[in-house]
Amino acid sequence: MSSTGIEDWVCVVEQRLREIADDIVAEELRRMRTEAPDFFTSDDPSYVQAYTASCKAHLGVILDGLKGGRDVPTLLPPAAAEEIRTVAEWGIPLDALLQTYRTAHSVIWDTVLDVVSELIPNKELSTVLKVISRYLFSYTDRMIDLLTTIYNRERLALFQDRNKQRRQLIRDILDGLPVDSSRLPYTLTETHVAGIARAQDIDRQIAHMAQTAHVNSLTVAGPSESTWVWFGGNNLATTGGMRALIESVPAGLSISFGEPGQGIEGFRTSHVEARQSHRIARKTNREVIRYAEIALLSLVTIDETLAATFMRRELGFLATDGPRIRELRETLSTYFKCGHNASHTAAKMSLNDRTVAYRLRSIEKNFGYPILDRRGELEVALQLMDLYGASSEAGSNRQ
Repeated sequence: MSSTGIEDWVCVVEQRLREIADDIVAEELRRMRTEAPDFFTSDDPSYVQAYTASCKAHLGVILDGLKGGRDVPTLLPPAAAEEIRTVAEWGIPLDALLQTYRTAHSVIWDTVLDVVSELIPNKELSTVLKVISRYLFSYTDRMIDLLTTIYNRERLALFQDRNKQRRQLIRDILDGLPVDSSRLPYTLTETHVAGIARAQDIDRQIAHMAQTAHVNSLTVAGPSESTWVWFGGNNLATTGGMRALIESVPAGLSISFGEPGQGIEGFRTSHVEARQSHRIARKTNREVIRYAEIALLSLVTIDETLAATFMRRELGFLATDGPRIRELRETLSTYFKCGHNASHTAAKMSLNDRTVAYRLRSIEKNFGYPILDRRGELEVALQLMDLYGASSEAGSNRQ
């Protein structure tokens, strides 16, 4: 059998397919609605026109290729590229779009089988089918590769553009500028708790937290690979609501919270507090922290040079390093946490009362004054040790 004979028969099939092209497209769309329902989430005329034009364009390119040597194109038909941009804009999942291509391939192949069986003699039938099959599969594979690349690029561009717009809108709110709050998918009139997460692209985790805590959420990309977050809901004004939110944080997610605040002013204030919590969390490597826990510490560390000087001055010899010094610092810190009760301190540290008493007397002897005379200052100074660590030289003792 000559190759010329096969080409002639392929042209016969192509001509017949072109005669029934409208019927093929109609069947594609019918089957797509059944096999890819997630693709058909809108009846907007521009959306319908986009995917219909794409189906027609692909079929036209396929038929031209059958007649002209079956070279697989290196670019999508313009109408198909426009469809992908429209699909990305509407937020249609990539899997749904891919399924429409698989369905279209199946419809065209089924039609080819019918046409070949009707028009081609048995002795040439198998060869003609193989030729057309190879071309159709190569074409579909190439188009799927191309559309996946374009779709992902379009979605990324849309995300970046929308995220940029949202970020600017939020910055305007934080700066106290008048804004159209209806442009945000979030209500500003409720109680808010702001957060800053040390990660990007965590929308799914934040949405799960919000669902678990029965609140709404808003995210936007922040600086230095962080994500700014707001949770909104009137239940956040209660102790139980705030506790539920903190307990909803998934393992491995580092997030710093502000305190609950009402309305737009609370939206702003909680964010300022979250930024302070975030600053402390980065220095202490704490994964989950709320502003109420570190409010005093954040205030005294606004000027870090003065804070470090204060720490060294108040702690004196306790600001240095060494096993014995660390024991004394831990004892003093625990003593304050236990309400100045030496017995509770001993139990907390698994020591006997006399050991605790001896350590406290040693500290007071070095300080030259009773510990409780400067309890507030010493507690803050001990917390500062978590931030700055021990110094190589002790500051002067306060006499």
